[in-house]
Amino acid sequence: MKLSMSWPASFAVALLSLVTLFSVPGFAHETDLISTFQQTEFTRVNRVAELPSQVASAVTEILGGRGLADPEHLQKPAAGQKSAEGPHLIFAGKSQTLWVVHFNRGGQAGGYELAILELDPKGQIGAKLHMVSAERAWSLPNLKNMVRQGAFKAADATPGR
Repeated sequence: MKLSMSWPASFAVALLSLVTLFSVPGFAHETDLISTFQQTEFTRVNRVAELPSQVASAVTEILGGRGLADPEHLQKPAAGQKSAEGPHLIFAGKSQTLWVVHFNRGGQAGGYELAILELDPKGQIGAKLHMVSAERAWSLPNLKNMVRQGAFKAADATPGR
């Protein structure tokens, strides 16, 4: 029996098929999550205490164990003290199945970040996406526009300046 393809060509086709099989669903799911985010109406959330524990935990994991503080403009430090340094919530948005959390790391880290978190019917985190930008969003509609225009990139990419 004679093969129609040489051994190296057959191997290359098989390898390419495996790479496609394991990489496309992740990309497709990321695209689906962004699409769902764009189509969802959110209620704005301004305080960390209003985040469900599983959402706060997911953001803490993104931050390497550091928790978020309330937005700087909502903090009331004692006389002579500065507001907490470190990661701060800018704002969040909630819907029945999706949460978005816009925050900065504070300090020298700079930049702005976005976590899009999908909740399953039991309220657990299903899919999540972490994105970064050099620019801050000022509202949920502005955030959607920035994501649509490419101002936010996957967290492993360098944000455009």
